[in-house]
Amino acid sequence: FSRISKDFANWNDSGILFNNVSDQPRNPVNLADAEELAAMAWFRQNPKASERMERVDRAEGKGYLLYTAPIWIEQFCLKCHGDREAAPPSIREKYDTAYGYQLGELRGVASIKIPTKKFDSRFREIWGAQVVKSFFGYAILLLAVGYLLEHLVTRRIARLQAGAERIAEGDYATRLPIHSDDEICHLANAFNRMAEGVQSRELALIKLSQAVEQSPESIVITDLDGNIEYVNQRFVENTGYSFDEVRGQNPRLLQSGRTPLASYQAMWAALKAGQGWQGELFNRRKDGSEFVEHIIIAPIRQANGEISNYLAVKQDITEQKRISEELDAHRDHLEQLVTRRTEELSSARQRADEASAAKSTFLANMSHEIRSPLNAINGMAYLMRRDGLPPEQMARLGKLEASGKHLLETINAVLDLSKIEAGKLVLEQTEFGLYEVIDNVCTMASDRAASKQLPLLTEIPQLNVRLIGDPTRLQQALLNFVGNAIKFTEAGSVTLRVSEIEASDSRVTLRFEIIDTGIGIDAEAIGRLFNSFEQADSSTTRRFGGSGLGLAISKKIAEAMGGEAGVQSTPGAG
Repeated sequence: FSRISKDFANWNDSGILFNNVSDQPRNPVNLADAEELAAMAWFRQNPKASERMERVDRAEGKGYLLYTAPIWIEQFCLKCHGDREAAPPSIREKYDTAYGYQLGELRGVASIKIPTKKFDSRFREIWGAQVVKSFFGYAILLLAVGYLLEHLVTRRIARLQAGAERIAEGDYATRLPIHSDDEICHLANAFNRMAEGVQSRELALIKLSQAVEQSPESIVITDLDGNIEYVNQRFVENTGYSFDEVRGQNPRLLQSGRTPLASYQAMWAALKAGQGWQGELFNRRKDGSEFVEHIIIAPIRQANGEISNYLAVKQDITEQKRISEELDAHRDHLEQLVTRRTEELSSARQRADEASAAKSTFLANMSHEIRSPLNAINGMAYLMRRDGLPPEQMARLGKLEASGKHLLETINAVLDLSKIEAGKLVLEQTEFGLYEVIDNVCTMASDRAASKQLPLLTEIPQLNVRLIGDPTRLQQALLNFVGNAIKFTEAGSVTLRVSEIEASDSRVTLRFEIIDTGIGIDAEAIGRLFNSFEQADSSTTRRFGGSGLGLAISKKIAEAMGGEAGVQSTPGAG
């Protein structure tokens, strides 16, 4: 633009000056003068304005009309005017200024200076000629007519002419004022409608041109033979070919030889039929590197429906293809790993199940083998106590009986757990009374409660029906809970509460609660309380005794009866 401005005076004597100017030019020729700097300041204050026109008066008839339009920093401008380190080497090495701009900042203005001397001279010539003709032709009458013509016709026609010249110069926003309803005003109105139409079409063309040129995809327009007539900047960047190098060339210069011939045949068959086509092409850049494009080609039709050109929109999908292939490979590898790991886990689970079954069978057999002689030992101890012994031996015999009883309870618990884990637990279906079960539990636990002076309380609802189930297992579970409550309670009481949750003609759901005032359980330990061989704290095992199987067995019994077992506790409260 600057070079054209410099040479313009060589082939035009209008005196018009134009240039791109800035307050931070890289070329001193492009330095803005005072009026242009004022225009830049005005555009910064009025960022939505697209142009500015003002008259600049100078002495000796050197005044001019100054037309300015803002030049804003767009995305592609940042390549040379953004961060200096990101600019091309040729720019960094040549220029030390005009870096650090941000998107949307004002870079400068397009400036056009139109001398007013000729316009003023022409105006005076027309006016003078009118006066002379009027003076010599019609004297005073014609002077009056000339005056009227000057104000009612000549000036208005001059405005029409000036408006037409401004539109011809590219000032599509030019409009003429309408003050009356005569023929000249009708002409001015028609002029304004014409200017609006021209401006609308020009803006639409500018937007379309910018959209195409700034598109992130490569855009190519060819004639009906496939010869290139236009490519946008993205095509140039992606292929390495300049517009001048590919103008008039056929896009086959990009062919790499890897695209199947059937793809080209299908493409041309569709285009010859007046239809669009899309597919993938394997192409080669100017530097020899290959890339993959997804291309959409469509015919461009004129108003009469005739096809004049072909439009191609091309997206470089090389990286997408590479990532997709890597993902496919990773997915296949992951599927293989998952399959192998699943097989390993299935085999390990099968071995674990077999080992668990073998363990349960072994425990059941061993429990029977140990329990039989242990029953004999307890029986003999009972007979010895009945026959009478000295006090010291009776005390030792008491410890023997207590240890034997504890060991027998532990073996029974292990046997029950092994049956449950081996899937051999079978619940009886026997008619029984709830009060009988509760009475048995309280009777068996009464001695232990009395030894610690703990009241053993019950809260039981009125049930007028007999129940059908396994009273032995129910009693076992309740006795485990009551025994634990007594074991961990030093003062207060232990309450066995029964409540009815749901009942029908054939089934009843009961809630059994054992409430104590003992040491309670930490929240952290509740989650593992019902695990086999677990207690709330290992220290409680040493202090209170127990195998840690009772609660696990009780929970299994509850689940086998279609219920559940749980706990609510506060440390220090029970």
